[in-house]
Amino acid sequence: MSKPIDWFKYPCRICKSLHECAICGRKITYGEQYLDGGYGRRAHLNCANNEREKQLADSACPSQPVTPDNAPNPSTGSAEGS
Repeated sequence: MSKPIDWFKYPCRICKSLHECAICGRKITYGEQYLDGGYGRRAHLNCANNEREKQLADSACPSQPVTPDNAPNPSTGSAEGS
């Protein structure tokens, strides 16, 4: 799996010529805001926001279920068994 693109490192522009969104595949049309990473790396601002929210939600989920054995200790901030 390839590393996710950080769309927000690219400048936000207002479209004055036709482009294609790398996220949804639809056209970016005149007057729409988009993030411009160059050829093949342009995305609607809304699509980039949705993509970032999905990435944040995916990273917020723990890779393993939290159990009493590996739950963080509120007083130390580390796992109980550590």
